[in-house]
Amino acid sequence: MVFKKQVVLALAATCLVFLALHQQCNARPEGEKLEDKFDCKKVMGRIMKKMMKLFNNCTKEVKAESTKEDFEKKMSCIVKCVMGKIGLMDNSSMVSTATVQNFMTTMDIPEEAHDLGHFLAEDCVNEHASKLDPAQPFCESYGDFTMCMQTVFGNFAEKANCQPNLPG
Repeated sequence: MVFKKQVVLALAATCLVFLALHQQCNARPEGEKLEDKFDCKKVMGRIMKKMMKLFNNCTKEVKAESTKEDFEKKMSCIVKCVMGKIGLMDNSSMVSTATVQNFMTTMDIPEEAHDLGHFLAEDCVNEHASKLDPAQPFCESYGDFTMCMQTVFGNFAEKANCQPNLPG
């Protein structure tokens, strides 16, 4: 399956917590390494593998496989589906600090990285969570939320000079 830029950006919005984990492995006070507590690359690989599988499953669930146009139109609904499956939304399809915590627990993100995850997600949760509308036929508000997350995590990764080894 060929992934377009939009697909990569949407996945990045929910996956990029592990970019922060990678940086945290290498940017600790002298003598202290987070990698001594957990294997960052192993955590990142596990998360990426799970996210890719869920993305493929959600593409089928929202029936966005027929044409390129159909796929692009339903991209935000695919992302919403993935968000639900990774615990980033509650039963009402809403995001909160509690669901961010649930996401980190569901994805087995080590506790040492939870404060950073909450810090990075905070602005997007505050700005977009109340605007999420489960009734939208093409889930646009979920796309806006994930674009916010992609921007925040992307900016963090750039400032931190984070160069993760992602599967090609």
